[in-house]
Amino acid sequence: MDSQETNKKIQCINRSLTKASSKKVQADIDSKNGGGIHVIAKENLCRGDHILSCNAVSIGLDPEYRHLCAYCVRRCTEDNNKLSKTYRCCKCHIISICSFCQTQGVKRWHEESGECLVLACLVRANFQVFEGDQDLTFLEKAKEVDSSILLTVRILFRRWSELILHDNNQQEKKMASPFPNVEWEVLDALYTCSSIGATSDEKLYYDHAINALCDVMISLLLENDNNDNDCAPSQNKWKSWMNKEEFDSIMGKVIGCGHAVTDVSASLGCQCLGRALFLEHSFYNHACSPNAYFSCHFDNQESGYAALTARIHCIHDTSKGESVTISYIPTSGLDCTERRKRLKDGYNFECQCDACERKWAWAKKIEDHVALPVGHEVDVLRNMQYECNQELLTLIDECKYSPEHLNERQRSDLQICLSTIQMNKRGIHNQNIPGSHEVSIESHRLNAAALSLSGDAESAVKEHEAFHKAVQNILRIFDPVAYATSLNEYAAALEKVGDCSRRDEIISLALDNVSCALGRDHIFRNSMMSTLKGRPEKVQKKRKHSNI
Repeated sequence: MDSQETNKKIQCINRSLTKASSKKVQADIDSKNGGGIHVIAKENLCRGDHILSCNAVSIGLDPEYRHLCAYCVRRCTEDNNKLSKTYRCCKCHIISICSFCQTQGVKRWHEESGECLVLACLVRANFQVFEGDQDLTFLEKAKEVDSSILLTVRILFRRWSELILHDNNQQEKKMASPFPNVEWEVLDALYTCSSIGATSDEKLYYDHAINALCDVMISLLLENDNNDNDCAPSQNKWKSWMNKEEFDSIMGKVIGCGHAVTDVSASLGCQCLGRALFLEHSFYNHACSPNAYFSCHFDNQESGYAALTARIHCIHDTSKGESVTISYIPTSGLDCTERRKRLKDGYNFECQCDACERKWAWAKKIEDHVALPVGHEVDVLRNMQYECNQELLTLIDECKYSPEHLNERQRSDLQICLSTIQMNKRGIHNQNIPGSHEVSIESHRLNAAALSLSGDAESAVKEHEAFHKAVQNILRIFDPVAYATSLNEYAAALEKVGDCSRRDEIISLALDNVSCALGRDHIFRNSMMSTLKGRPEKVQKKRKHSNI
């Protein structure tokens, strides 16, 4: 990319950032990392500052979460003492629409713009190309559609419907868009992952599958046009956007710049709901010790549009001119080698952030706390923990954290979990895994959860304290909201043993982390505030200026 083209893109991005009401950051040339585009601070940023909010272009929810609104990811909530109604499209079986988005005209847009038809054809094409089970119902076939493919098709269609269909003055189908305006030039400026698939065989399979998917979709759409379906646009322009070249371009941007849609209020291990593309949030550099935090706000209706909002908050003081960074991978206590491998596999670059380069004393100290020994078998330990976590989530859901509600079968399953965790701990000890590495920390969290479920609150408190001390060593590379979630569980255990003073201290620490990373108005923070029972502001002020 020549300098003139780069400058043109930067001007376009900065116009979009300005429209997003951001006066704190701007796009610039990243001369240190190959001359690409990154976002820098226009002024000194303080820990907890709200940097930027923007809306998603589109969303691709995972199959198990498609009962949520496909446009803003809101759940059914209490509205005037009545449960708000979510509309589930019975034609495409992919889209659900919450009551708020219905009032914005989204249901009509979905049905009349052609999106419903396109997604129904996607379900049929996906089933044919990937040779699904012939006995599946259409609803079951819809669940087979991958979230990244769904997101790609939805972006392709929305762009085409707004830029091409409307520009051609097709007044009979033109309607007011219920969505925030999109700067489509910014989409073109996004990084595009050029190689989809880790191996040549995977790349070949992807190319063949997407070619076939596009061909089958076009065939189905044209067939529908020939049947003069009322939902179909009046001209056969499907090939202008549903083709392999356009699909590859958007799919590459989804993979390279898409964000996970996460619900931080859900249990750890159940927080990722799908993927979305936020244009203004797509130019941050990566750092394993980031100075900013990305979060989704499902309950936010401040824009007045049917859209999912995401925010960036500053979590470490950042100087004017410094790059604003987020982490592209979960910050959970991995060592440098693991982090670099995940980034190379997922994003095709060698991380050279401060934490990985270890030029500073804090980075060297952190690596000492997480570096794995030669010959480790940490993936075996992770698999054990994953299976145990899934079993615990099931048990917790069944008994709502009440040990007295466990039946004989559940108590037996819980005992197996406790035994598995002890075996896992022995494996960690025998392999000399550092105490602040991800799997060591997770063993404490799982054991605390299992012990709480068994009714042994005192032992659970000890495990929570071990978790807390281990995370303190690596705070710069640990997710502040995940930390706060575990601290909240720690506080609940302390309350059970009657240590209310320590409980308030731990809740204060949790609130500090959440307020900094998510903002003071996030629903997750508000739910944590309620546990302070009338003493939130007094307790919180003790930690307001602490540098966690």
